[in-house]
Amino acid sequence: MTSPSPNWRFELIAALASPQVPRVLSYGQLLALARTIRESVTDVTMGRVVKDMALAGVLTKVSNGVYLNKKAFPAVSNVEAAPFIRSGAVLSLQSVLGEFGIINNPSDITTAVVPFSPTRRAGVGSVETESGLSFRFYGLPERFFPPEAGTESELYVASKPFACFRPEKCLLDWLYLGASSKSSVTPPPYDIDIEGLDLELLTELAERLRMKPILDTYLAQAKALNYGAEPEADTERSQPLPVYDLEQLELTSEEDKTTRFASGRFPEMSGELEVGENQAPGEPAPVPGTKRPRIR
Repeated sequence: MTSPSPNWRFELIAALASPQVPRVLSYGQLLALARTIRESVTDVTMGRVVKDMALAGVLTKVSNGVYLNKKAFPAVSNVEAAPFIRSGAVLSLQSVLGEFGIINNPSDITTAVVPFSPTRRAGVGSVETESGLSFRFYGLPERFFPPEAGTESELYVASKPFACFRPEKCLLDWLYLGASSKSSVTPPPYDIDIEGLDLELLTELAERLRMKPILDTYLAQAKALNYGAEPEADTERSQPLPVYDLEQLELTSEEDKTTRFASGRFPEMSGELEVGENQAPGEPAPVPGTKRPRIR
């Protein structure tokens, strides 16, 4: 049995710096950790201690019962809260491309993607936590997430202590959202740092995700604009990327898909957005022909 210590609160704060302690913790985990130091800690006492630690900057509240461990090393990032706000969320899109210098002027809003399927509804849309953290979640088909062990190293940034897709995967995620007729997201800008990407990996992932024709179209237009060095107002060389009914394409063969991508013959946009892809529940569907909002 552990012996009570008058300084158990300080011992708890010190314990949070241990590599064995999670970087993001639930209230239950905090209570269990405290009871390894002082077994008699009650819920009422722990509640006050947690509030005091949040005020002192030792913890940052993400949502009810979930906290960032600010004593963790390396320092915990606000973006690590994403999978605790939306199950299965992985950091992607503008947040990652901006951090790696692939795009300019990234937003302060954390962007992440969540998987969806016919039997799995994804929580998409904007979320702002009580502590002022802002997140935006976008839905992608489950095939955009590792289906089995062994593929993680190719998709994730190995140096991150949390789930974060590599820039090459993030660009493909954005291209998918920008090309889908069921999404209100514009394609990524053309002024990208192409040298910051592993083109061999980008091509390999595009083929695996059945995104190669869309990637080729985007890269051709970006190259024609010298990757943003020339004005995009040159409409003869900077045409909008085609909008595809990508989910309907899922039902076709690989050969048929390639032919239809290359020819530009795709089903017209029809019906309402499917909840779980790229539209928050309750948001109106985009009107065909109108400007689609950018990821911010």
